Amino acid sequence: MENKIFKNSRISIILPVLNGEKTLAACLKSLLAQNIDFLELVVVDNGSSDKTASIIKSYAKYDKRIIYIFEPKKGRGRARNIALKAVSGDIVAMTDADCLVPENWLYDLTKKILTGEFVAVMGFEKEAMSNYWTKMRQLADEENIAKKIKGDFVSHLDTKNFACETKLLKKLVLLKI
Repeated sequence: MENKIFKNSRISIILPVLNGEKTLAACLKSLLAQNIDFLELVVVDNGSSDKTASIIKSYAKYDKRIIYIFEPKKGRGRARNIALKAVSGDIVAMTDADCLVPENWLYDLTKKILTGEFVAVMGFEKEAMSNYWTKMRQLADEENIAKKIKGDFVSHLDTKNFACETKLLKKLVLLKI
């Protein structure tokens, strides 16, 4: 699926994690299996007391795109902000350690930024199984986000499925920390 707009793309992925030993390996596998190349995966261990650090380090040993950061002060937002200081890509994508992303996640999430159509994009959760309850959850999420959109302004971002131009995100976030 490699497209010429992705040929020289520099995409960084931020992944905060706190005590994620149960889901982290599967998440890392899904991220490393993306159908486009990416520059780096910055994983911030947010003070875990389980086997999270050893899982990250074992993956980092075999894949040099993984950057491990330990941040003892807890908070997913803080972990993302610490990672943002470390990224070197032109685009930052974010997800959470309990998420599994499809192999086309990074392609779909960043293509409208790379073509210049948008400077930031946000995706929705997809259900792991199709049933009444997952469909209702999806509809509720879509309604909730729709309420927060005022023209070109969104008052809430769901950062577990989000991408943005790095320079814009750094300007907005790093001024505050």
